[in-house]
Amino acid sequence: MAWFKSCGYELFQRWDALKQPQRRNIRETIMKCAAQKQIRNLSSANCDALTLWHDRFLLFARICVLAFFSAALLTGCGSVQRLSNNDAPVSAQKAVRAAYSQMGKKYRPGGASPQKGFDCSGLIWWAYKQVGMNIPRLTVDQAKTGSAVSSSTALPGDIVVFRTGRNPQGLHTGLYAGGDTFIHSPRSGERVRMESITVPYWRDKLLTVRRVVR
Repeated sequence: MAWFKSCGYELFQRWDALKQPQRRNIRETIMKCAAQKQIRNLSSANCDALTLWHDRFLLFARICVLAFFSAALLTGCGSVQRLSNNDAPVSAQKAVRAAYSQMGKKYRPGGASPQKGFDCSGLIWWAYKQVGMNIPRLTVDQAKTGSAVSSSTALPGDIVVFRTGRNPQGLHTGLYAGGDTFIHSPRSGERVRMESITVPYWRDKLLTVRRVVR
């Protein structure tokens, strides 16, 4: 588990930095491998080469804890060209790594520490505290902090804000991690996890993206 937490986010960043044509070529190779294995026998050398790509892809998906990631590859990686993760300020990237290190921690109302657990805003507050930054603790205040940016230009470390309830307090926040994903502490009974911001539930509830580090 320690290896996953220390290496998984870095591997995910490397994938996100690939250009769309590179992703497409890798995906086609993987799909071709699967198809050819089922249809006919390949030469030993060819099969080994294709299988290596296939196995590396599966390992990568498990490390990143992104079950949805495989489906995204098969249906296309999206047409919007985003800025590279490397464009995010170092402190913002470190905050994301801090949040990533808490994957699997239990949700706890009012929680803002690894010992007690986290609520959604508590996780973000704690992550930025690890890099010496003091951001608002409450969700309603995080929704207004920093400056608003377009979701198409979101960078790791930006705060994503969702409208999950009808009243003014019905907000939920997460930390954008790059590649259309965010890390958050969902709700009671759940644990800190990474999810896709493009799934209909979150996509339709996205209210704003806030950048707290320039």
